[in-house]
Amino acid sequence: MKQLIYPILILLFLHPDQMNANSCTIDIFLQAVDQHNPDLHLAQHDLELATVQKREARSLALPKVGAQGSYNRNLKRNYMYVEMPTADSLGNIIDIPMSFPINKNNEYAFNVALSQTLFSFNVGYALKAASQYRELTGEIYNATRQGILTWARKAFYSTLLLEEVLEITRAATANAEENFLNMQSRRESGLASEFALMQAEVRWQSLLPEVTRAERNLEVAYNNLRQMAGWPISRELELQGDLENLPQLPQLPELEEVLQTRPDYNALKWEERLRRTGIRSDRSNYLPSLSGSFIYSYRSQSDDFVFDKERNNSWIAGLTLNIPIFSGGYTSARIQRSSLELSKNQLRIERLERDIQNELMNIHLRLQEASARIITAETTRETAGRAFAIAESGIESGLVTQLELKDARLYLDNARLGYYSATWEYLNAWFDWNLALGEVGLE
Repeated sequence: MKQLIYPILILLFLHPDQMNANSCTIDIFLQAVDQHNPDLHLAQHDLELATVQKREARSLALPKVGAQGSYNRNLKRNYMYVEMPTADSLGNIIDIPMSFPINKNNEYAFNVALSQTLFSFNVGYALKAASQYRELTGEIYNATRQGILTWARKAFYSTLLLEEVLEITRAATANAEENFLNMQSRRESGLASEFALMQAEVRWQSLLPEVTRAERNLEVAYNNLRQMAGWPISRELELQGDLENLPQLPQLPELEEVLQTRPDYNALKWEERLRRTGIRSDRSNYLPSLSGSFIYSYRSQSDDFVFDKERNNSWIAGLTLNIPIFSGGYTSARIQRSSLELSKNQLRIERLERDIQNELMNIHLRLQEASARIITAETTRETAGRAFAIAESGIESGLVTQLELKDARLYLDNARLGYYSATWEYLNAWFDWNLALGEVGLE
């Protein structure tokens, strides 16, 4: 008995997704998109590049150490010529030229240099700009991620809508086939005319291409989901979800609250800070900078391959003060260019504020319209269902013609599609609403 109970308990506690590898909920799909979507991978690389640039800027403030070694083989002896005063036999002082070799066959040299920027406005602004650029890139990544996740949600629920379309089309086709077979039996019994039988057959045959079209559209949607999630094209999908559970109609929020959570708006604000830092950095080119250096130098020469003959060791410490005087107008042009870029950025911020406010109002109107359509569509669906049930019962007694039955079924199918279309439009607007609020996540 225990051998049967334990496996059952294990299955009960397993996650449903572990029991069915093809089962796909919206949460599973979004997690796969977040991990494997190629567009997100590109955005992550941009984020990593910003981190690398920050390290590059930090390196400007750190000391730099370099070493250099060299060896020279002198192929010809060099001499230094000196006129030496010498007394001749009569006691007169005369200059006699003399030569002295000044090099050896082998020369060795080794230098180690350390340099450090002691004072520079450019270094400080570079560090600040790198941090601001990292924040800017982070907001751009968030905006890209939210856009992709919103697109993924729409694709998932669009596929659910196509599943409903296929189910409705198949049900209509099955109903038409059943009606045709019923009319065929009635015709054989002499209870139905040949014209009614032909009408039933035409209605059935005309729906078969619609099933094929709906199946194709659904398979295309499945392929799009696989591509977005990074799944193999051969993976079978079984979507778990519906178009019935809808969030409540929201209220319009305050614009200032929305601006704080919008990553695209925050990216523009970080760009504004970055450009202000760039202007200060350009102006710092008018200011002096101070750097220090420390050098150790070793040199030796010998006719043999020996390093410790005729050697010199030097220790040198120095300071370098760089004072810009004239750059041909380059610095002033840079400042003017950065100021114009800042002005353009501020105009984009003002325009985005207006666009966000207008976007929120338009999406809220879409939500209101879709909500009203859902109420009407639900009533229409119920009425069309009752009308079709009456038509089906009337066809048996001959009170309803095949054309009337076809119209009743068409009204029912359109009513069901209208309802799911309205709920999908509401969800579609809801996803845009969350994107407009900057509140898109995996939840």
